Amino acid sequence: MAAQALGSALADLPDGWSAASLHARFVRQGRGGEPIDYRVTPVGERHRQVIAAQGGRTILTLDVAFRFASFAAPASSRNGFEPAGWVPADDDAAAWISQIERRVPYDIRFDGRPASVAGRRGERSGGHRFWLRTSSPLPDAPRQHECALTYISDLLQVSTALARHGLAHGRPGVQAASLDHAVWFHPPFRVDEWLLYEQDVLTTDGGRGLCSGRLSDRDGRVVASVRQEALIRRRLPG
Repeated sequence: MAAQALGSALADLPDGWSAASLHARFVRQGRGGEPIDYRVTPVGERHRQVIAAQGGRTILTLDVAFRFASFAAPASSRNGFEPAGWVPADDDAAAWISQIERRVPYDIRFDGRPASVAGRRGERSGGHRFWLRTSSPLPDAPRQHECALTYISDLLQVSTALARHGLAHGRPGVQAASLDHAVWFHPPFRVDEWLLYEQDVLTTDGGRGLCSGRLSDRDGRVVASVRQEALIRRRLPG
């Protein structure tokens, strides 16, 4: 929803304008397979607000700030660097990796054991890092890459917060959901080139977890920063 809302906000902007930052708030749970209406409202010259509604009820709000940047995304060069990936040592971890690969149209390579795998085993983890890129090349327009990065920037943030306490999605009594999500875009980048996504947990308290993310290109330049607050609860037996 956040990526589609950003695309709606960018749709009629003149050439040269792109997103500088966004802040999404998840108001209600959306339902897969049902239409979502996006209403865009200008707020001054460099800001827009998007309301996503389903069945007449708001499910997401998105605030976007824009910048003028008269540059295209860097040239594509997919035939080069190939990161090595973490190899799961058991069937449970392998099945977890496979379901991620089926769910998102991205190539994912973990640099070491994922935090989520630790959480699934009841072990604590403070974070992890992985390489990502879209499975297919994208156009050169920067806004295409900003939407693609927004889409994938949510991946595993909530799972990382749960792993801080040795918990995982789908385990008995575990409740977790994204509450809000913010992205800041820095220099030009391509999401169809390998980016390194480093995720960690800043704090967990009062049933909430604040996660941090940093995406860097192969030269080590930070191209985007991410923050996400998540609801994390565990219902105790009895």
